[in-house]
Amino acid sequence: MGLRALARRLYRFPGPTLNTASDANLGRFAQLLLEALPPGETPAVLNVGGGNRPLPARHVPEAVRQTTHYLDIRKTDISTVVADALHLPLTAGSYNGLISLAMLEHVPDSEQAVAEMHRVLRPGGMIYCEVPFMQVFHAAPHDYRRFTAAGLEKLFEDFAKIEIGVCAGPSSAFSWVARRYLTGLLTGFSSNRRARQAAEFIAAWITFPIKYLDLLTAGRPAAAEMASAFYFLGRKP
Repeated sequence: MGLRALARRLYRFPGPTLNTASDANLGRFAQLLLEALPPGETPAVLNVGGGNRPLPARHVPEAVRQTTHYLDIRKTDISTVVADALHLPLTAGSYNGLISLAMLEHVPDSEQAVAEMHRVLRPGGMIYCEVPFMQVFHAAPHDYRRFTAAGLEKLFEDFAKIEIGVCAGPSSAFSWVARRYLTGLLTGFSSNRRARQAAEFIAAWITFPIKYLDLLTAGRPAAAEMASAFYFLGRKP
């Protein structure tokens, strides 16, 4: 291994958030999907914007993982469809399962994206979505909005809600804000890219343990008041 490759391996930032619910929720989504299928029908799932995150094998049955298509705005190692979430090149009712993880904040019209997901989902089909609430700006390549729990319910009002909840709690929210604030202090809130990268590396390793407090706080009744992210689980009527 060359020195440059070794440096890249060592120069890793620990993630600022701890998603305490996603894997189990995806397993629940998959189970509900399979239970709702008519006898003999094969599941067909579309993961919108999920081109860099395969479904967790431990929680999601192989029958669902093997029939999941990954759609992303650009080609990735696992993407099977390259397209814009605002204009899905798919016929109505193409899928009986839809997933969207941390994508809706990155499109300029989240209502249109949800309308497209509604269009390509079959009646009775399942949908699972995760969105940010208290998170710092993170462009990929753009970052447009955040969602409260009430805002998330409004966004998915054309679906029958099964559950809305916290998937990344207040400790993750504080961890991310603390990291970015410390980065700003270390650089004098400069926009210099190299200075910010070096400062964030330091800040990340100092602040990341905070997120693990979500193992205690994410499930508490008032966690939604400053959660880092929410999830929506529902069904198309």
